[in-house]
Amino acid sequence: MKQRPIGPLVDALAANGAQVQYLESQGCLPLQIEANGFQGGHIQLAASVSSQYVSSILLCAPYAKQQVTLELTGGQVISQPYIDMTIAMMREFGIDVQRQKDEISGKLLDVYYIPKGVYSNPSNYSVESDASSATYPLAIAAITGTTCTISNIGSSSLQGDARFAKEVLEPMGCTVEQTATSTKVTGPPVGQLRALGNVDMEPMTDAFLTASVLAAVATLPPLPGREVSGLKPEGSRIYGIANQRVKECNRIKAMRDQLGKLTPVTKSEN
Repeated sequence: MKQRPIGPLVDALAANGAQVQYLESQGCLPLQIEANGFQGGHIQLAASVSSQYVSSILLCAPYAKQQVTLELTGGQVISQPYIDMTIAMMREFGIDVQRQKDEISGKLLDVYYIPKGVYSNPSNYSVESDASSATYPLAIAAITGTTCTISNIGSSSLQGDARFAKEVLEPMGCTVEQTATSTKVTGPPVGQLRALGNVDMEPMTDAFLTASVLAAVATLPPLPGREVSGLKPEGSRIYGIANQRVKECNRIKAMRDQLGKLTPVTKSEN
């Protein structure tokens, strides 16, 4: 964790009046923080590294001294579904965050208005399972030709990785049955898993690890139109995952290194 960049969040807090010092490496934990409350007002935050920084500001904003206008900067916002999930949760607890729209085009902008307020507990609140962790048993079903049902993650989920079943497993040849609140996956016969081909996993970056393992054991070509030029017919190309380099480790490098240790099995060895 001491290598994970936290500079964008520190910069935003410092601009809002907090005194923050890096105790070891510049831009990384650990930190020393002194603040006289959360000032609020107009806050700019670079959101091209992690949506978690955005969620942290959103969650604290109702208790700021001034109403917060949060402007996301730095280009492509990473993992927008998780920001939407944070806002939906805040609404359940009584804080209605508004996202600004362009007056002419109606396009959603990366500017959010968070009112001052106090969270209040709803009478009932359903907590979904972790969609990232759920990719593991679903992937086992895909590889082994068996069936797995996740009972509280479905099409209505706001978690980015909830897309894994429909956008990764289904194109690989799995049968996916999904309701608003459940996901059932049945894998193809053993050895009949299709390659992913080209797949953009930016909305579900954490699930790329599971998808990489599946892609490594796929034996059939991808669906028409998903082929990757320059790769073997059963090759896959996963993109949109640059932020995975700055998690608890460089996940892309870790996956490449560990998959590289595996010895391919030839048909005569099956």
